[in-house]
Amino acid sequence: MPVPLEQLRELIIALLPRLRRLAHAITDSAHSGDDLVQLCIESVLLDGTQWHSSQDFQSGLFSMLARVASADDGSRQQGTDAATPPTMEICADGTVATALRRAYASLPQQQRVAIALVVLEDLSYRDSASVLGVPLAQLTEQLWSGCERLQAHL
Repeated sequence: MPVPLEQLRELIIALLPRLRRLAHAITDSAHSGDDLVQLCIESVLLDGTQWHSSQDFQSGLFSMLARVASADDGSRQQGTDAATPPTMEICADGTVATALRRAYASLPQQQRVAIALVVLEDLSYRDSASVLGVPLAQLTEQLWSGCERLQAHL
């Protein structure tokens, strides 16, 4: 039995801040991230019959967000210039946060998504791999490679 539309709306509203945070982390742009969230929510509301349980709704929405972002990769412009190698010297204000943001923006999307799920959303490796539909070993590799690249830029 599909989840009733009113319950879907309540679940979406409850998850909206987390969806936006994840989408912003994936795209490194508030505007593009909000567009991504809108695409996902429209999809859910247009085909609410796909949801048969509210228990896995968060994972399902995160998966949908990652799939839409992956399918849309390249057609959206990232919020920062990924061609510029991020270093501490680039930072106008000299903060590590700025350098970290630039370094994070330079990562491939798969690594940004993996890091965002584990670090920002506090999902376990197993749950993150499930959200992305990849084996645990592949997620671990994406995390390791992403963290290694971040460290090299800082």
